Amino acid sequence: DGDSNAGGKRTFKGEDCYRQHGSGPSIHRVCLSCEAVAAHQEAWALLGDRPIESLTDLPLMTDPDSKVVMSALASLFPKAFVTDNHLLIINVSRMVPLSLRHGFTDAAVQGYGWFGVMTGMFFKRYQEGYAFCILARTFVEKYKLSAFSASALLSLRGFSYWTQPFSAVQELVVSGYQQGLQSGDFYVASYCASLSVANLLSMGHDLEDVYQESLDRGEFISKAGIVDPKDRLLLFQAFVQQLRGHPLAFGTLSWDCFDERAFEAQMTPRRMSGTRAWYWVIKPQSRFMCGAFEEALEAGARAAELTWSMIGSPNLIELHFYRALTLAACFERAEPEQQRRFLEDIQRHQHQLAEWAEQCPANFPARGRMVAGEWARITGRSEEATRAYEDAIQAARDTGATQVVGVASGLAANIWP
Repeated sequence: DGDSNAGGKRTFKGEDCYRQHGSGPSIHRVCLSCEAVAAHQEAWALLGDRPIESLTDLPLMTDPDSKVVMSALASLFPKAFVTDNHLLIINVSRMVPLSLRHGFTDAAVQGYGWFGVMTGMFFKRYQEGYAFCILARTFVEKYKLSAFSASALLSLRGFSYWTQPFSAVQELVVSGYQQGLQSGDFYVASYCASLSVANLLSMGHDLEDVYQESLDRGEFISKAGIVDPKDRLLLFQAFVQQLRGHPLAFGTLSWDCFDERAFEAQMTPRRMSGTRAWYWVIKPQSRFMCGAFEEALEAGARAAELTWSMIGSPNLIELHFYRALTLAACFERAEPEQQRRFLEDIQRHQHQLAEWAEQCPANFPARGRMVAGEWARITGRSEEATRAYEDAIQAARDTGATQVVGVASGLAANIWP
């Protein structure tokens, strides 16, 4: 179940190629190794001018040696996914050229799908990335590869947060859950079940409905017995209960079924990086909602160390959003040099959210405009801030994101006497 994840992100020796990116150890920049960049470029060079959708006409792979290599690369994928973005890019960027040269085989589904995710998230080619994710699903449908259906949906889901409305992503997650059940892939089904709860929370659904969803999905997750989805679900439940006003004390995630201190003590490097990332993204949201901004700032710094593990996950969105809001909330009490850094970081978060809003106007404008409003507020541009808050509130209402409306309304109140 991935609990024994290698303790951190391995780095490559030798010269690095630097690329600006919206995530990474410092949140705003990730350094891709030359090997990763070269492998990705090789795949695109081999593709040439061929439309991505035309790859469905590739012949089937018949060379036995190529099949062995593809299977070996596919077996490496899970380890690369939880340990190192560089290795993950190289892994999927080797699978795609192998298929382009020697034809399609079922093991290539994973490679095409996650090559799409990497293309969008690391190389800013969002539309091409989405096309590769669709290609992976098309291969599954064309060759009736039911055993690979959940895998194709996972990559498509992982990238759709940045290209499709949250409601469409939720449909993919539910479909992935159902496909996992049908194919007996309880690992995928369990992760999709827990993620469906996180999605509803991000979409701003009624908290009572979100909590009920967590109970319904929890029955299956408990029976499946996979540790990380179970722990993530408990974390999501705790946050929902806090927002509903049911924690043991104000300013904590703890309630009858969740002990925050004990849970945090388990978040060691031996645990799966994705689960640790979820905890350190949820905690600053929790503290921000309670007005414990210094605690939120500290927890957000822990989350920033794990951004490399958030590729294809909505927690990357919430990290950018709440990290920016927290920096703005701490601005007035900061020293001058800290204030300068805070302003720079807030602008970077704002630019990242704005970039994503260009790709998917349904998901990001409210969050981006809120951050813009906070930047304007702390720099003395009250009229600009007011307009930004009004834009954010309207955008959140348009998508039915109740909690986002509440946050925006609360922030807007800060500029009024």
